Amino acid sequence: MKTRTLGILTLLVALTTIFWLALVIMIEQQKGPVQTLAAEIAFIESHWGLFNINYVNAGLITLFTVAMLGGFVHYCWDDDRLWALVAMAFLPLYGLADLVAYLSQVFVVPTLLVAYHQPPSAAFAESLLALSLHTWPGSVVGFINALAYAALGIPSLILGVLLVRKSRQLRLGGGLLGVSGVLSIIALIGVGVGSALLSSLVMLSGFLFLIALIPLATFFLKTD
Repeated sequence: MKTRTLGILTLLVALTTIFWLALVIMIEQQKGPVQTLAAEIAFIESHWGLFNINYVNAGLITLFTVAMLGGFVHYCWDDDRLWALVAMAFLPLYGLADLVAYLSQVFVVPTLLVAYHQPPSAAFAESLLALSLHTWPGSVVGFINALAYAALGIPSLILGVLLVRKSRQLRLGGGLLGVSGVLSIIALIGVGVGSALLSSLVMLSGFLFLIALIPLATFFLKTD
């Protein structure tokens, strides 16, 4: 595999992730504290374009990340095929879970919003929205997303270690990638035990993942 191609994939993940971060900050600034499901729904409907762009972009991040990590597997394959294979085994779970979580916001939520405004189905639709809205506390989709991050954490940890061993120049990026993976796994445990502190580590995990991409992309773009 051409390392420059791998560098481009890594750069695409970084750019779409930065765009996602900018969108999240923009959305949170406009939304402010939301205490009720009705207020959450009202905000989504009044910012529908931004809501859709955010989740379509999140879907792209998922696709690019699967491709990038698959490239890392290929890059590390000759060094340790067993662990590279273990890392690869978790990529479909991560990709599928994340795409279900994000694209459900684009393709399922609109139907539920229509039903929400129809008196005969309003109560039932409201219950389904509580389960389906990604950002609503305790939603099933939110848990699926946490599961996806945990699934991402395993190949991130394994490939981070393999990259550190692969080259001295990959130690920073590989090390950050590995730590990000550990934090993702801890965050899922936090969701399971109901610990807000541990669950919040998913944000730090995502930040470290993004920072790791910078030296990794730089290395692969310069090496061919």
